[in-house]
Amino acid sequence: MATETNDGKLNECCLTEYRPLPGTPQGQIIKIADIDTYQILGKDVTSKGKAIVLLTDVFGLTKNPRMTADEISEKSGFDVYVPDICNGDPVASSFLSNMPEAPGEKLSIGAKIGMTAKMVSTFGPWIIRHRQAVTLPIIEKFLKTLRSEHGVNRIEVAGYCFGGYYAVLVGGEKYNLVDAVVGCHVSMTSKAQYEQMNVPIAFACAQEDHSFSDAFRAEVEQILACKPDVPSKFLSTEGTVHGFAARPNPDNPVVMKGLAVGDFNNDNRLDIITANSAIDNVGLFLGYVTEDFLISPAYSIEPSSLPTSIAVGDFNNDTRLDIVIANNGTNNIMILDGSGYGTFVSQTNYSTGNDSQPCWVAVSDLNNDNLLDIVVANSGADNVGIFLANGSGTFLNQMTYFTGLRSQPYSVVIVDFDNDTHLDIAVASYGSNSVGVFFGYGNGSFGNQLIFYTGYQSHPYALAVGDVNNDNLTDIIATNNGYGKALTRASPHWPGIFNMLGKCMKNECCCPTDFTLTQQGSNHLRIQVQFDNHCKEPLDAVLPLPSGFNIVLPVSKDKLNCTLSDDSNMLTVDNIDRPPCSDTAVRRGAAL
Repeated sequence: MATETNDGKLNECCLTEYRPLPGTPQGQIIKIADIDTYQILGKDVTSKGKAIVLLTDVFGLTKNPRMTADEISEKSGFDVYVPDICNGDPVASSFLSNMPEAPGEKLSIGAKIGMTAKMVSTFGPWIIRHRQAVTLPIIEKFLKTLRSEHGVNRIEVAGYCFGGYYAVLVGGEKYNLVDAVVGCHVSMTSKAQYEQMNVPIAFACAQEDHSFSDAFRAEVEQILACKPDVPSKFLSTEGTVHGFAARPNPDNPVVMKGLAVGDFNNDNRLDIITANSAIDNVGLFLGYVTEDFLISPAYSIEPSSLPTSIAVGDFNNDTRLDIVIANNGTNNIMILDGSGYGTFVSQTNYSTGNDSQPCWVAVSDLNNDNLLDIVVANSGADNVGIFLANGSGTFLNQMTYFTGLRSQPYSVVIVDFDNDTHLDIAVASYGSNSVGVFFGYGNGSFGNQLIFYTGYQSHPYALAVGDVNNDNLTDIIATNNGYGKALTRASPHWPGIFNMLGKCMKNECCCPTDFTLTQQGSNHLRIQVQFDNHCKEPLDAVLPLPSGFNIVLPVSKDKLNCTLSDDSNMLTVDNIDRPPCSDTAVRRGAAL
């Protein structure tokens, strides 16, 4: 039965110890509609009449929402307002505790008892005092006053947790109070609210969130997909259990969003380079004689650039390795020219288009001129962009190929699929649940996309290629981050047909995030799948038999030759072109 209302539980992360953000708020407290409101005025004079409103969680108008408003105003140029929707009566700070902050972490029995006691004694009476009949009129009056008395004619409202509920509510056609909505770690919302949604909406989703679970998110996505006049977007924050940095822990490890290898200092040892989206820099780890790595100083790039993918190549033909980075936040790709000594000497940016949100880059020679070209997946613009090298170390303006409305292409690979000596492009389209292939003509241009569907709400996330079944044709492997959480293998039968031959499936709670193919001798490839770290349920391997039927093998120590360790959540499948038993091994984390 479909879930009508999300579980509505206060997420454990909402009780996490408060950590003030650094700095001092630069705005002022004013009265709007008789309630205290933090106001920070934007610097962009062309944005006057437009405003962003932040609706806080149950802890009210603390320092962090004000610091967040300052940063949003600085980056957007808009006026930002934070009304005290708790009206001077926030949840007491004594309600806060030390709680899990990473996916997979669990409360001890003692902590659960303590949290339950706090819920009964503190939060229960508070939520009665601040029920919808009390809080909604406060927000309605504030939004109407902002328009009528402060010259604001367009409002985007962003709410998190308690405030996220009301951000979604006022975006419905019943109220018609705002022009766009952003929901961050929204709590206690119902399907009916999303069915009433009347304005564009975006979600900042956590990897693990009891208040906005994966199952409920899938239902919301389906509802909004049936409303073509209401644009929607879902953005996931890996490694989080909150989804919005209301109380961040600066000691948590940085999520490495991109990684590549190459010899950047010409010492004949491979180095590792990473794109660090959380802190907007590039990290370089130099290979060392002991097979260890030395940490080189990070290369800072533009603030809020959110680098998500990185690729390596010699783009200016000086025999020194350079890198290209996809900057999701600033809508461009960045070329950093290598010095040959483990540093970078110059930087060049190329726009991928307004709101293009590039997610992935790949490099190869697409037009047979012995120069490396660049392919980028532009998730926000629903296209694949191509930058052809022009011979002087620079690139021509981007050419784009449409991947479909709301397709949200996430990753690309470049290979010759049809054995005509011309490179082709495969793209994983997260939003349209498909893999597309653009066949190349050998001159840098490509034909129309052929589309192969990966399954209902499957959300393909990353791709790899290789000859998995030894037929001398290149197969595509897609890891699906959505419904089914499957690894799907497709094999070509040319011209232009892929058959879905098999998949390896984890339980619904688990999300494959990436994988690699490695050669294991001359007969077969090994597929290694990296899952997120909160999987707890058994794994099923669904593999094809020679007769054409599939067999489902539950992975357990009783059924298959498995090994378990505490350091990984990785599935390894060998020889997947024949029925395996002892060929399948699983490494799972301590959550087992």
